[in-house]
Amino acid sequence: MELWIDATIGSGSVPIQMMKALPGNIETVGKNRTFRTIGFGEVYGDRVITANFEYNFNDELWRLFSIPLLKNSQISLIYYVNAAYVDITEDSQRYMYMMDSPDKFLTPFYESGFSIGHPLIPLRLEFTWKLNHRGHNNFVFGINTFLL
Repeated sequence: MELWIDATIGSGSVPIQMMKALPGNIETVGKNRTFRTIGFGEVYGDRVITANFEYNFNDELWRLFSIPLLKNSQISLIYYVNAAYVDITEDSQRYMYMMDSPDKFLTPFYESGFSIGHPLIPLRLEFTWKLNHRGHNNFVFGINTFLL
């Protein structure tokens, strides 16, 4: 079981290039500790708190339920939940006069999903759902690899 918590709190006016962006995925390829239903550089702010929780079941569930094809295959199942709070202060928003206003998550954003993979293959198949703030990319199928 792993839990990562990260916080970035800016004071005063923060220029756009110094704001914290939520780590999103590029199309369908991603990494651990990223938000799978959010695109790269899609959500950013100067007050950002993120939490990533991951639990690796390995092949415990397949063996527990004695699923014939999976119990001896060593295919691992990983469950994850990501959460974020994102805001931009009014001082920092003055720098954004030429840009569209980015999404803010003043109520926490949640997504959850699972991935399936094998320890010898550096790829995992991921299935992720947005739990709130629905709209674009409510469900995402992706590939996770540490090779990026």
